[in-house]
Amino acid sequence: MQTPTRSSDLPYPPEPVAPSGPGRPPRRSRVALVAGLVAFMLIAALLIVILVTGSEEGSSVRSPRGVDVDPDEPRPVVAPPTSVEASARPFAVMLQWAAPEGDADRLVVYRDGDRLAPLEPNRTRFVDDSVLPAVRYTYVIEAVVGGKASKSDAIRVKTPPAPLGMARLDGTFTVDLRDTSHYGFSSFPGDIQSGWRFKPKCRRGACDVTWKDAQGVALAGVLENTGPRYEGTATTRLASCGDVRGSGTVTVEIEVVKAATVRDAWRATKIVGTFIERFPAQLGCVASGADYQVTGTLIA
Repeated sequence: MQTPTRSSDLPYPPEPVAPSGPGRPPRRSRVALVAGLVAFMLIAALLIVILVTGSEEGSSVRSPRGVDVDPDEPRPVVAPPTSVEASARPFAVMLQWAAPEGDADRLVVYRDGDRLAPLEPNRTRFVDDSVLPAVRYTYVIEAVVGGKASKSDAIRVKTPPAPLGMARLDGTFTVDLRDTSHYGFSSFPGDIQSGWRFKPKCRRGACDVTWKDAQGVALAGVLENTGPRYEGTATTRLASCGDVRGSGTVTVEIEVVKAATVRDAWRATKIVGTFIERFPAQLGCVASGADYQVTGTLIA
């Protein structure tokens, strides 16, 4: 075996070459293999960093206003409206409040738990003109942002009664007719209990009404309205002379003395007044008449 010699052209002696054998690569091959593995690992690590960075950058979403938003970042929550106040009239409630802090998307007014009206976010006042007199209502003002809502404290208010002259005379009343005086009758029944039905000639509020007996008696007419008062005349055949019914007139004057909200309307619930019958002399009978004091109460 020869002994290697150092060449004067090389700064360092060449590495000895290990004897090769079956399954064992030369040393130079092993060094190249290790270098290749290191380079591969560095490139792979660089690719992973690029992929992770790109994934993070691509996970952002664009809001409706065109601003990139991190989906994991909690959406802002607006504060609810504060200092809510209410002032009531018979047919209207005015609400006022301090604007919520932050930028709300919209406001919503609730009445008695039901959604009443959506509003622009800068509104600080609202008038509810769908209320009725002498009724309690509960209001809440809600601020909405990004699908999340913040509600104000509930405020309760009762509307005052409306004037009796605004009450609608509508429906069926039980009517007590108390005899205060009568004349010319050979027989007289005295006090009478009956039922009267009123139907307004307008769609809303107080106005003239048609009036008739609700028990089938042929008695009907029109009562003209002036404030809380109603009056009118009608023809009647409630008296008889022998076997023949006599013809006469009745004059009705009534006044609304109580009212309430009934079936979504401000309605008369109690009436008082007079019912006057007059029958002229006819068919061989003397003139006759009767005066009654009227008290009526709404039943339907």
